[in-house]
Amino acid sequence: MNFFFQYKYIIALVAGSILPFSFAPFNFFLISPISLSILFLLWIRSEQIVAFRLGFIFGFASFSIGLYWLYISIHHFGGVNELFSLFLLFCLISILSFYIGFIGWFCKKFFRVSDHIYLLFIFPLGWTLVEWLRGWLFSGFGWLSLGYSQSDSWIMSLAPVGGLHLMSLSVLITAGGLSVFLIGGNKYRLISVLSLASIWGTAFFLEGYQWTKPSGSTYSVSIVQGSISQDLKWRSDYLAPTLDLYRDLIFQSGDSSLIILPEVALPIPYEQAKEYLDELKSWSKENDSLIMLGILKRNYSDNNYFNALVSLDDQESFYAKKHIVPFGEYMPLPDFAKLWVRKLNLPYSELSKGPSKQEPIFFKNEKAAISICYEDVFGAEQLHYFPESTFLINLTNDAWFGDSIAPHQHLQISKVRAAEVGRFILRSANTGISAIINQEGEVINFSPQFEPYILKGEFSGFEGMTFFSYVGNKLVITLSFLFLIFFYFATKFNIRLGT
Repeated sequence: MNFFFQYKYIIALVAGSILPFSFAPFNFFLISPISLSILFLLWIRSEQIVAFRLGFIFGFASFSIGLYWLYISIHHFGGVNELFSLFLLFCLISILSFYIGFIGWFCKKFFRVSDHIYLLFIFPLGWTLVEWLRGWLFSGFGWLSLGYSQSDSWIMSLAPVGGLHLMSLSVLITAGGLSVFLIGGNKYRLISVLSLASIWGTAFFLEGYQWTKPSGSTYSVSIVQGSISQDLKWRSDYLAPTLDLYRDLIFQSGDSSLIILPEVALPIPYEQAKEYLDELKSWSKENDSLIMLGILKRNYSDNNYFNALVSLDDQESFYAKKHIVPFGEYMPLPDFAKLWVRKLNLPYSELSKGPSKQEPIFFKNEKAAISICYEDVFGAEQLHYFPESTFLINLTNDAWFGDSIAPHQHLQISKVRAAEVGRFILRSANTGISAIINQEGEVINFSPQFEPYILKGEFSGFEGMTFFSYVGNKLVITLSFLFLIFFYFATKFNIRLGT
């Protein structure tokens, strides 16, 4: 152990570097608890500031490898020069790494308990709370939350019970159990085995349990993937070819009840596309199908635009994206700073934020819960749709990420969203990966990337509620907080916990 701690910073760097390989597209889900157990073992021998440094290094290595694709978005498609792109990426990764460092500092600062209590309770509970905080504070960035790494393991069956954060907590307690088994005596090894058996045994027992049931009908769907490169999308000379491509792909989908196009599929605002949309609407009526597509729609209250979905039914229903991307779809800066950004010639846009609660979109006898782009990272924000909504739709444009691991990670996020609420999710991505995902989070069918494609399949509406649909994140977060409060006062009043 002394040798292990002597090279603590290098070991933290290596442990953080392997963590991203537990996520898609690699999916080595056991790496996640192994990587975390290494960090936990370093933390129990560390003072507060050292624990912060170890956590920061671990996080910086992990986020650098897992989120390198942000450079592609910022530089290659955002048009920001190389040095400033690297600087922005460094700043974001440093902020995310701060969260991990804070966990180590916080746990060592406010708790004085035995090693096995740290490993099985304090570190897992503290991490769960901070990960939840990272998911909403300052607009939130929950990418690479630990629970996502288990989308292909038994732990996925816990998604309908406590959602993403129960999955994360299970990974963290598994990591703590592995650590206790390595350093504890026979008594604590038995405790670690029991903790691991309870988590994984419960997950195994719940696998295949049906929380929701089909509403009765099965529908055909075509998910139209135009595969328009981001550097061509907004060029005026590419507008006509884009409209022609989507028209042709839609007309090839006439045997489907529902046809879905990706986020901002048409590179012109809704108000300028009326003639084209009327043509599609007329065709869809003749073929007894419904077309839903992504488009920009003017917000007349501030003269900006919504990132929207329009359903070409008789009333033309709309959904406006409500969780817009900072520095991508709006600038969280005062006006003088926005003027400075303009002088630097940095590209940015100002989109309007949709209402926080919107009605689901009707499709025949079903209702669709809509999310656009990375809104599907914020699972708890969609719970107001249920039980009314019977399936989910996510429109996205992962062309921003190029040929990287990001589209695979985004697909993994959608799998967890489907399992949390026990509903199909129909995912339409401009360059892929478009997919049909069932109520258990299993991918039924998916598209190849970077080619125009019509993904055809069937889906059913589902009714009923999972336990997570009722309680959201409240149960896991409240219990985590209360347990930490208990351990804090035990520390404060010198109550002996463990030996």
